[in-house]
Amino acid sequence: MEMKSKNLVPIAIILIEAIVLGFAISEWNLYSACPGDEGYITDEVWYVSSARNMLTLLFGLQPKPSGSRVTATIELPVKPNLSDIIKVATQYNITLLKTNYEKINAIYIAAPDMTSLNLFARNLSATRIVLGYKYKDVDFILTYLNTEHPPLVKYFIALSMLLIGDYPMSWRIPSIIAGSLTILLTALLISKLIENYWAGVFAAILLAIDPLFRAMSGVALLDIFVSLFVVASLYMAYNRRFGAAGILLGAAIASKFSAVFSVIPLWITMTRRGAQVSDIIRLGIVVPILIFILISMPMIATLGVNRWMSESVIGAIKWHTQSKHEAGQGPPVSAPWQWITGENSFWLHINPNIVARGNGALYTFVALISILAAVLLIDKEYIFLTMLWLWGTWAGYVVLWIIGNRTQYSFYAIHIAPLIYIALITYVFKILADEFTFREIMRRWYLVLTRLYISFIKFMKWLLWGETLGVKESAE
Repeated sequence: MEMKSKNLVPIAIILIEAIVLGFAISEWNLYSACPGDEGYITDEVWYVSSARNMLTLLFGLQPKPSGSRVTATIELPVKPNLSDIIKVATQYNITLLKTNYEKINAIYIAAPDMTSLNLFARNLSATRIVLGYKYKDVDFILTYLNTEHPPLVKYFIALSMLLIGDYPMSWRIPSIIAGSLTILLTALLISKLIENYWAGVFAAILLAIDPLFRAMSGVALLDIFVSLFVVASLYMAYNRRFGAAGILLGAAIASKFSAVFSVIPLWITMTRRGAQVSDIIRLGIVVPILIFILISMPMIATLGVNRWMSESVIGAIKWHTQSKHEAGQGPPVSAPWQWITGENSFWLHINPNIVARGNGALYTFVALISILAAVLLIDKEYIFLTMLWLWGTWAGYVVLWIIGNRTQYSFYAIHIAPLIYIALITYVFKILADEFTFREIMRRWYLVLTRLYISFIKFMKWLLWGETLGVKESAE
């Protein structure tokens, strides 16, 4: 039987790979059908625009031209005079694609080649040329760098622009890759944690069809990368590769600061898996900080240390710890406990409808089973690690809510979505499918509830009749 089970492992691995590939294709098809708002979906306008600006302002590069004509945003020193621009455009065979910007001095054009584009821009005394997709009409968008968030994900988007081109599905390729890799790592982690590759197959299926995970794995936002690097860090920490775990958590923090909520779970895991205090300081604290600084070096070189510290560290902390708008004046906010039940979900797109809402039934089930399994925390490693990373990370968002940031959104839950399914599969395979473990849980809860009941009765006797709470001393 054991040999037969081992022979089935390659089949399970092939199934996991097929699920990952099918997921990537599905994400591409889903988001290819989304027109967005001038091509941008929700906050893509901020992250994509800042990625484009990083490519040009930080690295001195331009997005790869795509299509038969070269498209570009031409920044002008003053508001453009349309009649004059039309005359010059006709001279150089330039097509004017967008000339009605109100908040920025710019036009968006298509040229037959770079020579015509440069001559046209020079004739208009242009101050800057940015190849690629059009900007939205937003104040300061031409120089916006999104300094309140770390830069790593914007680098990925910029790299896609550089290698593939600057158009909506190009922006989303990094997210599709990140989501696909997250499924793969989740499946591998579960397979190792439970020592069952078929458990990994089930985890891959459930995560791939989770509506929140699908929504966030195809849009050019930051959060799916936090999910990827956190799962990767957990995978490495479980395998006692603490240096790699620290590097990956540093990458998660360099994607979005909310990844710091997984720092304490990493430290505890390192302790539990045999790391020394010096290892935790060196690999769990110093390494993530150095990775974050290293990734931020292009920003530091461009902005200067003082401005970077002011905007990207101190300013970012203030930005993350306070509400962004009054209740009812922005997108629907969702408290961390509402992520579990699927309340007040964030809509990413309408027609097709894409909502950042997890599987409320399964999430709630995991929360309830976590309470049930809590009595095994001390002596069951797999229960301890799954609950530590899931609820330890989630608790960080609760603390953030308490200290003042009430404008949290349902899509933030993507950080814990893979951790929820890691916990779910662990509970199913190690508790519900194991009669002995389940009986042990019931026995321990019986003891806990019995002691609580006895303590309550003693308390009520003390409260009502003044009877002592302690155990009576026997006479010698």
